[in-house]
Amino acid sequence: MALEPALTEEQLYNHMKKSSNWSFNYNGNHDFYKQDCLDFLRDTDFQSFSQYGKLVNRRYIEAKRIYLFDSYFRNFLQEILERIEVFLKKSTADALTIGYNK
Repeated sequence: MALEPALTEEQLYNHMKKSSNWSFNYNGNHDFYKQDCLDFLRDTDFQSFSQYGKLVNRRYIEAKRIYLFDSYFRNFLQEILERIEVFLKKSTADALTIGYNK
């Protein structure tokens, strides 16, 4: 099975708009979010981002907001989980050491 060629950000934007029917509208301007989308696609994996588009009927700005919130929330939870992990390890180590010394 042959691999599809990689697309530039501009080609990907055109694919999103024409083939996949993504909406980039704001106040009647059909390309309002074009530059924002091009900049965003430079740093984002389109395959994972496109899943968010399915949630909001392929409206770009809504999908981007959800994607960014999900990214923020994931990082926030990771930080909290790291603190919990350190606390549990320390508590367990302290309990075992205190119990061993008796």
